[in-house]
Amino acid sequence: MDDIGNLKIPPDLPPEKMAAAAPDSFPACKIPCLLSREQLRKLCDKEELSFNDYAGPTWTELAVDMRKLGMKMDVIFPEMPNIDCITVLDTPSPSSASSVSLTATSASSTPAGNNNAKLPKTAMLKKRRVLDEEFEVEEILDYKRRAGQDYYFIKWQGWPPSYNTWEPKEHLQCSKLIREYHLNLKRKKLSRKNKKRKDQHQISVFMPLVAKPLFPPLTEDTLAKFKQKQSLLLWQEDLNRKCTDPGRIVVENHVDLEGPPTNFIYINDYKAGEGVVIPEDPLVGCSCTDCFESMDACCPTQTGAKFAYTKTGRIRVRPGKPIYECNKRCSCDAKCSNRVIQKGRLHNMAIFRTANGCGWGVKTLQKIKKNTFVMTYVGEVITNEEAEERGKVYDENGRTYLFDLDYNDEDAPYTVDAAVHGNISHFVNHSCNPNMTVYNVFINCLDPRLPHIALFSNKDIEAGEELTFDYLMYKGDSSDDDTPSSPMTPFVNRSPSKDQAATGKKEKERVPCRCGAENCRKYLY
Repeated sequence: MDDIGNLKIPPDLPPEKMAAAAPDSFPACKIPCLLSREQLRKLCDKEELSFNDYAGPTWTELAVDMRKLGMKMDVIFPEMPNIDCITVLDTPSPSSASSVSLTATSASSTPAGNNNAKLPKTAMLKKRRVLDEEFEVEEILDYKRRAGQDYYFIKWQGWPPSYNTWEPKEHLQCSKLIREYHLNLKRKKLSRKNKKRKDQHQISVFMPLVAKPLFPPLTEDTLAKFKQKQSLLLWQEDLNRKCTDPGRIVVENHVDLEGPPTNFIYINDYKAGEGVVIPEDPLVGCSCTDCFESMDACCPTQTGAKFAYTKTGRIRVRPGKPIYECNKRCSCDAKCSNRVIQKGRLHNMAIFRTANGCGWGVKTLQKIKKNTFVMTYVGEVITNEEAEERGKVYDENGRTYLFDLDYNDEDAPYTVDAAVHGNISHFVNHSCNPNMTVYNVFINCLDPRLPHIALFSNKDIEAGEELTFDYLMYKGDSSDDDTPSSPMTPFVNRSPSKDQAATGKKEKERVPCRCGAENCRKYLY
C-alpha cells in the first residue's frame, strides 16, 4: 500500500485514477478519495475543518484544509461509488489563506489528467466562484496579540459560525471594522472601570449601614424563647390531635419561658381509677322522635327531673338541679335537643399563660352567650380514700385538681382528679366572681354517685375573656317544686374546713386567691 501525504492508498486502485503525487508536488495533485460525501463531511467536522459541498449530477467539489487533513487521516475508508479521486489545488478559502480546494471527480465523466474536461457549464461557474471569490468579513468577534502580531477572530459573511477563523491583520482589508472593534473595546474597558468606581462608592456609602446587625444577637434568652415556641406549637398540635371536640385549641405564652406541662395526658372522658367501675349501660331510654316537643315523655320526666334545655340548647334549670340527657337506649338521633353535652365543646379556646401569677389559664376565642354549654370537667375517677392521700400531696404544692362527686352523698364516695389526666378544663382558673357555673349531668351512667360535670356560662362572655368557675362553690337552694331536692355539685378542691381541720393549717399557710374580683374571698382554701 502506497502512502501519500500520510494517506494510505489501496494497491489495487488503477493508476489512471490515482496519479500519485508526493507532498512536495503541491499544488496540483490527485489523491484517491475512498470517502463518501457524508463520511468526508463528518471527518471534517471531527477535525474542525471547513467543508464546502457543491454537488452536481456526477461530481462533487469540496474545500478543506488539506494540510491538516492529510496529517491526521491514515485510515482506509470503504470505497465510494461515485467519487474517484480528489484534485488538490492551491486556492484561498475562508478557513485559511494557504488552505487548498479539493475537487472530487467521477471516473465515468472526467478523464485522468484533465479535471475540467467534461464538467457541465454550471459546475464550471461554481468552481470559478470558489476559486476567485473574495470572502467578506461580517464581524470581528475577538482579538489577541501573539509574537508581536495582531490576530482577529473573524465571522465571515454568508458562512455559519463553524467557519469562523483567526486571521492575521495583514490578511484583512477591513480597516474600518478593525478601528470600530478597538473603539468598542476601549468603551467596554472604560465602562468596566466606571462600574468598578461606582461599586466602590456604593460599598463605601452603604457598608457602614449593612455592617450594623439587622437582628439582635442570639442570646440565651432568645434561643430559649425559640425552643419554647417550638415546643408549645408541638403541644398544641398534640392536643388538637387527641381532642374529639369540634372546637380547636390554641396555646399562647407571651409572659415567660414556661413550656408545656411535663406530666399531663389529654383525655376526652372519665378514666376509671383503681377500684372504680363506671357503668355505661342505662336501663331506660325514651322513644321520642322530637324530644323537645315530647318533653313530657322524655328521659328527664321519666327520672322525675325537669327538661333542662331550651329549643336552642340553652340551660334553663337552676344550678344544683340535675340534667338528664338522652342516652344510647333512646330512639332520637345525635341532633336531639336533649343531647347538648354529647355534642362536645363547640367554641375555639386558648390555653394561655396568665400575667397575674396564676400559671396557665383558658380564654375563649369566640363570643359565648349566657346559659350556653362551654365544656366538661373530666379526669381520673378515684375513691374517696385515694383522694384524701393525693390531696395531702397537692396541698403541699399549693394547687389541686380534685373535684368531689357528692351530688347524692355528703361523703362523696368518688372524686375526679384532673391533675394528670384531663381535658382543657384542667387549665381553667378560679374566680370568686366566675363566668361559668357547674352542673351535674347524667347520660349513659345513671348512677347518682357518678355524674358528669358540665360548665355553663352564667353571663355573656366576650371573645378573649378568660373562663373561670368558683373552686369553692357552696351548696345552693334546690327547693323547686318540680325538681327533686338534692345538694349542689360541690367545689373542686377538698373541703377547706375538712382539710384545715385535718392538717391544722394556720392562716399564713392558706393559699391566697389572685382572681382580682371585687367580692374576692382572699383565699382559695
